[in-house]
Amino acid sequence: LVMSGFNPEAIRLWQQKMAGTSLAQVAAGGVSGTSPQDANQPKDAISPAALATIEPGSAVSAQLIRGDVEISATCTVTYIDPKQLLACGHPVLQAGPISLPMTTADVVATLASPLNAFKIINTGATIGAFTEDGQSALSGIPGAHARMIPMHITVDAPQGTRHVNVEILDLPSLTPQAMEVVLYNSLMQANDSTASTSYHLTGAIDVAGYPPSPIDVWAAPGDLMPAPLQAAVLVGARFNELYSNSSRQNPLRSIDIHAEAIPRRAQVELVAARLVSSDTVHAGDTV
Repeated sequence: LVMSGFNPEAIRLWQQKMAGTSLAQVAAGGVSGTSPQDANQPKDAISPAALATIEPGSAVSAQLIRGDVEISATCTVTYIDPKQLLACGHPVLQAGPISLPMTTADVVATLASPLNAFKIINTGATIGAFTEDGQSALSGIPGAHARMIPMHITVDAPQGTRHVNVEILDLPSLTPQAMEVVLYNSLMQANDSTASTSYHLTGAIDVAGYPPSPIDVWAAPGDLMPAPLQAAVLVGARFNELYSNSSRQNPLRSIDIHAEAIPRRAQVELVAARLVSSDTVHAGDTV
């Protein structure tokens, strides 16, 4: 598994989240890219020319996150025909049905080690979608499009504004962790971030069929964790309440987050709360 564009702190957070799973060991490095003929195409555009180069023995990648940062797992193709591709020879996420972009891959270097051998890999053009993570193989459909969740982050700091745009996988066992790590990495990329910087995060989580669910979180430096990590954890908890809700049947359409970096300690504390009415409260009532 290769993480591209992530800070060491974000990689360590991912490793903590993935401890005890097959995704605990990751190699930092590599870049995402497209083949020359597809350089001006959308990220999910299928490249017939790249697909034509795939044969048994070729390297292909399954993208868990793609965009300005990337997490991808790379395997070797075992079999391919016009309707099906098999790779890996073993499960990757042990997830059963999945929907992950399938891309070409270029193995830049193999670092041999009896402790933890890994490869540095560049991903290339999109050639289809992986649809099943079975016991004996990762299977996919050449030419198909994967369903991902768009995530847009805007960070306003005294030195300027920057944007992070990614798509993350839609898989209950990994999506909340992926969202949290991407957000943490985006906040950590501020060169002007200091120990006294606070963050105010607003935005919305858009679930199909419902009004956008608002995000409004304050995170100030504390003894337990730095402000960027605290902000990511608080938003991650809010996201998980919706995403992992057993009653949710509609898909998530997007995640939009606006983060304001405040160059001082800014903290909000709830001092007290009381119910003024003595009547029974019903849904929709104003209290």
